[in-house]
Amino acid sequence: MNRRYLVALLLLLVCLFGHAKAQNPSAFADTKLYDAVLDRLFQHDVQTGSPEIQLRYTYCDVGEMQIVVRKLKSSDFQLDILYLPPGASNVWNQLAQLINSKPKLTANAAAVSIRMIRRTITIQNTTALAKLLDESGSLSIPLLHQNTITLDGMAYGIAVRSISEDMSLTLQGPQHSDESNSQLIRWMGRVRLGVESDLKEP
Repeated sequence: MNRRYLVALLLLLVCLFGHAKAQNPSAFADTKLYDAVLDRLFQHDVQTGSPEIQLRYTYCDVGEMQIVVRKLKSSDFQLDILYLPPGASNVWNQLAQLINSKPKLTANAAAVSIRMIRRTITIQNTTALAKLLDESGSLSIPLLHQNTITLDGMAYGIAVRSISEDMSLTLQGPQHSDESNSQLIRWMGRVRLGVESDLKEP
């Protein structure tokens, strides 16, 4: 076979491999940019004097989500929810594709290019989801325990804001929250499932 032909074929294969690698979301590893984009996508108005719990689900295969929980005077719950459209790829993969075409993309520009759905719903205090949300007052978080790292895990973030409290915490855990030993992670997973079920209802 002609040596020139072999060299051309080799160069073509190298180019194809390089392009496929660049297209592969697993090659993207800029967590700083990812977190900055999420901070912009998940911005919400803080209501002065109104206690809230912010639940944030990131680095997750099924799609990023944020749920802001406020308890009303009627004992009902108001939820401000930000989530990806049905069928959309998660933010990590979308950002990887954007960076592939625009390597110098800023967090602001990336956030504009990624669509999120925002919905506000009220959960009646007699529902199962309301009872689950009420469990937030009895959650315990051990400060000293044996840490484990879950490969390809997700991040479970919770922030509590009120007149007397301002706390934020992020735990790393499995993609399936029910597999975690953490009471907080399991509770957050159940809350997400309950909210997603409500979002599907007309």
